[in-house]
Amino acid sequence: VPELTETFYEAASRLIRDRHHGVLVGAMQLILDICLTNGPSAIAEFRSKVPDLNLMSLRLRELIRSVRSCKTAAEERAVIAKECATIRTAFKENDVQYRHRNVAKLLFIHMLGYPTHFGQMECLKLIAATTFPEKLPGSCLVRAGSLDYNFTLPNLQRIGYLGLMLMLDERQEVLMLVTNSLKNDLCHKNQYIAGLALCALGNIASAEMARDLAPEVEKLMSNSHAYVRKKAALCTIRIMKK
Repeated sequence: VPELTETFYEAASRLIRDRHHGVLVGAMQLILDICLTNGPSAIAEFRSKVPDLNLMSLRLRELIRSVRSCKTAAEERAVIAKECATIRTAFKENDVQYRHRNVAKLLFIHMLGYPTHFGQMECLKLIAATTFPEKLPGSCLVRAGSLDYNFTLPNLQRIGYLGLMLMLDERQEVLMLVTNSLKNDLCHKNQYIAGLALCALGNIASAEMARDLAPEVEKLMSNSHAYVRKKAALCTIRIMKK
């Protein structure tokens, strides 16, 4: 119905940014159906009224597939440049929902040898995040009607720490901003979060960070979990060298 389609054009931009998975999937399905039914005119209409469609980034798996399908280095550079531009735009708009996905893609781009310095602060934001689901690892059980669906939430903090260790080193001044987050995670009751902080500190600790965080690492040497004690011992080697 043309009248309903016009109404949906106006609401589409808001619906595809909805945080609820069901609303997002339903909106995207409607967009596809309308484009298939109305042809190029509908596609042009959506592109003009829903600018987010032009900025929707690829998933990591899709990016890897696109890069592998490139036949020349020029094609690969074009794919990476386009994706980096999309990621930069998402960072400027403070897109929290897909921050972990964008950082994961930057790690892949970094491993290909392309510059990814613009994503350093986003790694720190993932590490310092204190709101669900930015920080908490694990899974969430969602009840829909009489059925239970188990959605595994990405361990966003792990992605943040991985980005920290790959994209930064002890010579980066921005590293000092993560000291407080590391201190909080070293004191965390979850052994795996404390382990992430120990692993990061053992890889990129500067002399200043080693001095500030040495007391927390020393306490973890006597932790009840062998997992934490092992990582604390390895981290101590780095601290002693500094």
